[in-house]
Amino acid sequence: MNEPRQASAIEQAKQRKEELDLFVQEVLVADIDYGNIPKTDKYCLFKSGAEKLCDLYGYGKRFELISRDVNSEEPYFAYEIKAVLFNSDTGQIVAEGVGCCNSKEKKYLKYAPFDTANIVLKMAKKRAFVDAVLTATRSSDVFSQDIVDDDRESESEQANGQKTANKQQQQQKSGKVQLVSEKQLDYIYSLMSQHRLSVEQVRKELRKRYQVNDCKELSREQASDFIKILKEATTKAS
Repeated sequence: MNEPRQASAIEQAKQRKEELDLFVQEVLVADIDYGNIPKTDKYCLFKSGAEKLCDLYGYGKRFELISRDVNSEEPYFAYEIKAVLFNSDTGQIVAEGVGCCNSKEKKYLKYAPFDTANIVLKMAKKRAFVDAVLTATRSSDVFSQDIVDDDRESESEQANGQKTANKQQQQQKSGKVQLVSEKQLDYIYSLMSQHRLSVEQVRKELRKRYQVNDCKELSREQASDFIKILKEATTKAS
């Protein structure tokens, strides 16, 4: 009685694996959506690749804060996040993943204090999300999640950020990009004053993120992004 059902399940599993392999080969981009783990035959899944897999399977996502440990005087930030994936049509939960991150991890010691809270929170969310996607898509035999994926992905994001900044600089020279507005500048200066951020701290972030030395050199899009980062970081630290 159970043989036809078992055979059907096996065929479905094979078809799902074939679809996943084809999707990886035809859609996902190496070093952007996933990267090779040195000395292994596995790949680590990046956030952009996880998002594409969610689109393929029709999954939505939401995040829940499990725990938070914040000491703005030290400063120290730690977050534990749960990612929940659900069927976008039915709302049924298909998988959950958990991710943790704290500001004492070696890679985050180089960041300015006001920026660390936001970075650590985003990394915890990213780890939880990738964990959930690997479970939901049954792709752990193809991809892995390892500490090295965070480093590889950060390098990839930085490289893409540099390319974007170079493109924007060229567009600015040709007059195609609007520079930061006076209203945006006033808001940035207000946030700096409110949270006692030094000019050097801000310049360090501007050079790292947008390859500029002054807020007045930002495009309106970059200024909007930087305002969001300042607001999120100081909110999480409070």
